[in-house]
Amino acid sequence: MAKTPQNQNYSNLILGEQVQLLYKQTWGMLGINLLVGAAFVIGMSSAAPTTHLYIWYFSLVAIFTIRLGIYYLWLNKRHQASWTFFAHVFTVGAFVNALAWATASVWFFHPEKIEYQLLIISVLTGMGAGSVSSMYMYMPAFFAYFLTASIPLVFCLLYQGGKVYITVSALIFIFISFLCYFALRINKTYIDSLKVRHQNRILLDELRDQKEEAERANQSKSKFLAAASHDLRQPLHALNLYASILAGKISEAKNKKLVDQIVHSIDALQSLFNALLDISKLEAGTLIPERRNFRLQPILKHIVSDFDNDALEKGIQLSVNCEDILCYSDAAMIEQVVRNYLSNAIRYTKEGSISVGAKLQQDTIQISVTDSGIGIPTDQLDAIYDEFYQLSNPERDRSKGLGLGLAIVQRISRLLGHKISVESNCGKGSTFSIFAPAGSATSFTDLPKTSNEWVQGKVDTQLNIVVIDDDVDVRESTAELFTSWGCTVFAGSTPQDVLEKLNTQHAKPDAIIADYRLRGGRTGIGAIDLIKAQYSEEIPALIITGDTASEPLRAIQSSGIPLLNKPVSPAKFRLFLNSVLPEQP
Repeated sequence: MAKTPQNQNYSNLILGEQVQLLYKQTWGMLGINLLVGAAFVIGMSSAAPTTHLYIWYFSLVAIFTIRLGIYYLWLNKRHQASWTFFAHVFTVGAFVNALAWATASVWFFHPEKIEYQLLIISVLTGMGAGSVSSMYMYMPAFFAYFLTASIPLVFCLLYQGGKVYITVSALIFIFISFLCYFALRINKTYIDSLKVRHQNRILLDELRDQKEEAERANQSKSKFLAAASHDLRQPLHALNLYASILAGKISEAKNKKLVDQIVHSIDALQSLFNALLDISKLEAGTLIPERRNFRLQPILKHIVSDFDNDALEKGIQLSVNCEDILCYSDAAMIEQVVRNYLSNAIRYTKEGSISVGAKLQQDTIQISVTDSGIGIPTDQLDAIYDEFYQLSNPERDRSKGLGLGLAIVQRISRLLGHKISVESNCGKGSTFSIFAPAGSATSFTDLPKTSNEWVQGKVDTQLNIVVIDDDVDVRESTAELFTSWGCTVFAGSTPQDVLEKLNTQHAKPDAIIADYRLRGGRTGIGAIDLIKAQYSEEIPALIITGDTASEPLRAIQSSGIPLLNKPVSPAKFRLFLNSVLPEQP
């Protein structure tokens, strides 16, 4: 079968390894030839004419010189295209070298003197055995040397006749056959090792190429998702704010129900974006755990209270069982894990009970959510942590979730270095757990109270709020929302527009809200810094963004300015506004 270009290249690589190792033996082989040749001349000096011995040895020296010159030529001219040439040249050199030894075995053979016969036999068999270790890597060179040097001696012994000579010649022939077999076995092992090495190298190269291709595809996907996410979040953010403003202005029950349905749909879409944002943040490495000692019981009770209505609607008994223990971890991330566990438990439990609990085991706290739901088949226990994987939801019913909850749990656990586990029996229920370190009372500070209140009323103090966003809908909806709370809003697409309005009304901003990505390659960070520089004082500021790419998120994180990801709920804007309000006496 004809060799393909890849197979041909593969064979060339192996040949190159053989030739390189072959030529690396040159000095050793030629040096031994000269030393053994000199010893042979001395040993035969009493049995052969001196002139003949000198002629033979000088021929050996000439061969040595020529082959040494070929060696240095190889050092200077070696490249892939010359490997076959230098392999053939080496084989010819080995053959000529062997001819010199074959000549010696015939020329200096003495039928009457057994000691010289033994010297010739010993030298040639010894040189033959040595050629196995020096030329096993390339069999043509080995055969050219070993057989050429040894076979004439066999025929020379046979020519003498007699039982002893025939026996000796047979033994030498067996020795030659054994060494050839032995050399072939070593050569096969060596070639196989080269094949395996090059196959592994080829596989590694292919794997590296595939990995680079996958990374390029992943980067392209991330860039696409970041761009698409940003563009989709803009109108969703504006729609969310407009819906909130509309809900506060409508009092008629029929219309209010319709607006509530709109808000519910917006919340569902927002939950999808928030889940995707959590995944992108975890993959981008922009989430840094803020570990501290905190009380676990209030957090678990708060989570359970948020799911009370959902459990009540399905007739499920929901309970929390947790002692007042301290945990050392990131409280927000632990809360996210438990919320995702509990959300899944309620979704897949039709009747029975769900228990959220925590128990201290030496220095570790096991936080668990146990349900009496449908359970998980054993062969799917690993798959449940994949993105968008859901049990019994091939139609992708949104009411059954998005399939991102456990994927987020797994990434959070890796980020925190916490172990997670799942135990499940089909038809009987499941227990999902995360194991966090126990806290220390010596460095404990309680968590601040949080509020989920949707505030619609006006604030007591009129504030000047700066809004910078190059998207008209986002800018106007944000301005309308803060105006409905009694604030004076100075909105513009650039910081220069806003500063011009502030100077016209001789006003000073009390807070700044800026989109991260502005036109002309500008950022909200630079816009905020520019306005602060105009007033030479610290002004509370907030960055809002629809970006999910790692670089913008890291840049915002490095700036130290608080960040809210679009779509931003009005409640979060109100919490920011409340933080800006001056303290009341």
